[in-house]
Amino acid sequence: MSTNSAATLGNYLSEQINFIKDIGPEHKKFLEDTSRMINRKDTGQYDLNEHIINQQYSVRNTQKVDNIYRKVIATGALKNAAATTVLHGLNGGAAVPATWRHVRIYGWAIDPATPLWIPLPNGGIHDCSLQVTATQVIITPTVNLAAFTESYVVLEYWKS
Repeated sequence: MSTNSAATLGNYLSEQINFIKDIGPEHKKFLEDTSRMINRKDTGQYDLNEHIINQQYSVRNTQKVDNIYRKVIATGALKNAAATTVLHGLNGGAAVPATWRHVRIYGWAIDPATPLWIPLPNGGIHDCSLQVTATQVIITPTVNLAAFTESYVVLEYWKS
């Protein structure tokens, strides 16, 4: 899915308070500190669009932080000991560059007849692996998971 800049920003507040005239330095600092604290929370927004989720990484360069993005991928029905492969479309359909980093990869599936929900990946009796390539999400069970007719994978990553 394509994204627009308003949807991408999530609940992000400006941390530079320059738009208010006639404000004292102590009030300006208070507003900027409050904005920073609010921006550090994790945005609880899970849908099929890409969003900045207010998590940040600065492991490569302590002077620069990388915003974390989240996108939910509808991966559909799982198969009987065979891979389910879905295009994730993270980079507008092009391959994701090797400089991007995934910080969280997780998901769930449901067998609606039971109902039974399982986490993805899963190492229990519903054993399956979860992988992300430059263009795809791949769920590979080692057992029959065909009863799980609906599944979703959440990708959280930084772009660089």
